[in-house]
Amino acid sequence: MLDAAPALSALADPLRLRAVRLLAREELQVREIQRILGAGQSRVSNHLAVLRHAGLVETRRANGTERYAATGDGLSLWTSVAAAVADKAFSADDERLKDVLDERLAALPEGGFDAVAGEWDRFQGPFYSAGVREAALLRLLPRGLRVADVGCGTGLLTLALAAVAGTVEAVDASDRMVRLAREKLRRAGAANVTVRRARAEKLPFEDGALDAVFAFHLLRHLVRPADAVGEFGRVVKPGGRVVLVELEPHGVRALRAATGSRHLGLPRETVRAALRRGGFANARFASLAPYRVPSGSGEVALATYIVDAVRESAHGHKEIA
Repeated sequence: MLDAAPALSALADPLRLRAVRLLAREELQVREIQRILGAGQSRVSNHLAVLRHAGLVETRRANGTERYAATGDGLSLWTSVAAAVADKAFSADDERLKDVLDERLAALPEGGFDAVAGEWDRFQGPFYSAGVREAALLRLLPRGLRVADVGCGTGLLTLALAAVAGTVEAVDASDRMVRLAREKLRRAGAANVTVRRARAEKLPFEDGALDAVFAFHLLRHLVRPADAVGEFGRVVKPGGRVVLVELEPHGVRALRAATGSRHLGLPRETVRAALRRGGFANARFASLAPYRVPSGSGEVALATYIVDAVRESAHGHKEIA
């Protein structure tokens, strides 16, 4: 167990505080710590000895290189005080740390990626953020698609669809939602979007006019969700797709009052059956991260799923878009 008195005493020195902050983030060699802190080797070594004695840092050896890192106790202590600690040197430390890590990678000999494979996620993670991955995957979509966002609300999903589809038809049964969505999309300059008022059970499109229909968190608000799914089947062309997001069945009745839900979630089999009757095949379900909503006892997690399916041809055979 960490002895709090010497540990806190060790952190009282500004240079040691900066060192622990760095080592809570990265494993560093002594020369790298020297460079970041702008201090001589003997001074840095003495401070590291104090931190080791206090149980805040330790040495680790990998691939013939010795590096310092925060211990579990050191990391916990730093995490507990970090929000209350400020030092004008921190920003410069961060810049020099980035330089050190960049140069460490650049200095790898040919074939040296094996040496850092275990740390690669930490080094490269920021370059593979969710936004980057999504942007790359969206390039797989054919260009010029005509899609609908049914139950568009204020246009949150509509904006994302506008960036990748040729034409987006956004519909909602609420006059106010339609007005808000139109204003949001106007401000965003989304010229390829049309927003209109319409019910999901009676869409203003010709048969087979759309490449895809998206309906996020819509079906549980309808008295007869299957009627809307049947309408999706009418307006989606053979080989086109429907993509739905819904809540699993739950018992949070307060959500019905707050959002006007007709159903406390929808069972997957209910949605699967509606898709089948609507002319869709190959339904694929996957769980999404749960939604956390306030409840009388604090917070409750609502399980969520996404499903996509392919519109079959008139002869019952699905076509590939």
